[in-house]
Amino acid sequence: MNATPSFKISSADATDGVASELDVLLDRLKRLEDGFETVLDAGGDTPRGVTLQMFQEMDFIVQSIESLSTYLRDVANASRDNGETCLHEAVSKIPLRDMAARLKGHEAAAPITGEAELF
Repeated sequence: MNATPSFKISSADATDGVASELDVLLDRLKRLEDGFETVLDAGGDTPRGVTLQMFQEMDFIVQSIESLSTYLRDVANASRDNGETCLHEAVSKIPLRDMAARLKGHEAAAPITGEAELF
């Protein structure tokens, strides 16, 4: 029988690793967003209607990933410093109210229509 080798790291390091992965995704998403803007600018059109909603949605996703990455780094650093994690400070830095509410353990309303959320 082959035993699976043990792979153990601290919760803080695991959390920090997830934050780093979110940063990689964030960089890729920002490049994609910049590429779309370049394509639209080359066409001379001002985004409107569905195109504008798509850009707003992409911006919302960028802000969400940024917020989650920052939150996870704060949680990792706090638990590294004293073994306990006070989430109040980490959650207070999140600019997106619904996400902050969910991370506090409260239910937050999701967009009803699937339209881009304006913030």
